Amino acid sequence: MEKKNMRVKFQKGIVAFAIIFFLVIGGLTYLSTKIDALLYPTVTVATTNTGYLIDDDDDTYYDPQGGNTLIPTSSIHNGEVYYVIKNTDGNYIVAKKQIDILNQNGLYTEITREDTGFLAIIDSDKDLKVGEQVLVKADVL
Repeated sequence: MEKKNMRVKFQKGIVAFAIIFFLVIGGLTYLSTKIDALLYPTVTVATTNTGYLIDDDDDTYYDPQGGNTLIPTSSIHNGEVYYVIKNTDGNYIVAKKQIDILNQNGLYTEITREDTGFLAIIDSDKDLKVGEQVLVKADVL
């Protein structure tokens, strides 16, 4: 009789463990995007614009049709700009390219015409590597 009671207790323990296990796995699955966000570097990006810089001392620019590309000066590092692209899964990936600087002021840098609207990285909370997935925190215009 005691063997039967132990067997019933063991079965109830296994059922309770299985329920708790599946609840924990379900909770982790639900929170996986939040956990991913903690692991990936967070970046702030700025959408590029077109135009020409007017005055080196003034932070204004002239925006005609078909100007050069203007990017934030803070996104340039040693003649290169880091930017993000969206991959087929919809995630943002870091890329970089060499640029030709034509003119600069405190806020903008005029470079030779590039594809308009690419997202230049202006700030990051961690060091970035090309091909690394990142979380875009804000798009500053």
